[in-house]
Amino acid sequence: MTGYEHRRFWLLVFIRFQFCTLLVEASLTCLPHLYLVRTEEGDDCCPKCPPAGKRIKAECTARRSTSCAACDGGTYMDTFTGEKQCHQCLNCTEGTGLREISSCTSREDTVCEPLEGFFCVSGSVDRCVAAQQHSTCAPGQYISTAGTSSTDTVCGDCSEGTFSDGTFMSCQVHTQCSWHLKQGTISANSVCLDGATAGALASVVAVIFLICGAVFYWMKKQPETGTPQVPGDDNNGNSSPLLNQNPPTASDQSTAVGDNHGSSMPLLNPAE
Repeated sequence: MTGYEHRRFWLLVFIRFQFCTLLVEASLTCLPHLYLVRTEEGDDCCPKCPPAGKRIKAECTARRSTSCAACDGGTYMDTFTGEKQCHQCLNCTEGTGLREISSCTSREDTVCEPLEGFFCVSGSVDRCVAAQQHSTCAPGQYISTAGTSSTDTVCGDCSEGTFSDGTFMSCQVHTQCSWHLKQGTISANSVCLDGATAGALASVVAVIFLICGAVFYWMKKQPETGTPQVPGDDNNGNSSPLLNQNPPTASDQSTAVGDNHGSSMPLLNPAE
């Protein structure tokens, strides 16, 4: 074997060794109660901390096993773990739509359930981690299926001639009225007038019409305003002799005196 062939042989051996090492490392798996630890010396499997409110404090070495520590307040660990931090406890305040059934411990998380009027959207009903308020039906809709702790409310639409304000379990038929004050809609019932009220309103309306008619007739009978009359004129436009504006002459006075005695009399001479 020449020197070249010798070097080639050992190079192939080295390559195969490295390939097998990588293959072993890639296929390394740990048993369920162990967890994988990668170090500069290589990969290894260390024991997990037990489900007793413990977390990893220090990983195992060739000389010692895994070191565990208790969970801090407000955290818990309920399974075997290879984690160095415990889980955060769930907060069941009213603002989340949840209420607390049991408090959190180092070994168990808080147990919550949805408040009344809410339903669970994450987790199970007895271990809910997120809740949402039930949907409300709009006016003109009815509650087809009421919401539960695990399902939302389902709404349906009212048909013509029925109504619901959004809180009814079924749509109601409009009340049939002899006298309607307001017609019914899909969100409100009809508003009716009873017989006594309707009769009283009809009487009031009739009286109002009679009064208006009487006032109109009286106004039509009033005389129309004419032109102002001149003094001395009668209603027919003739001049009155008693209100003659021209003063009487001397001859007129003589005639008038004679007329008073039934005959004509000469005027007396003042000198006689």
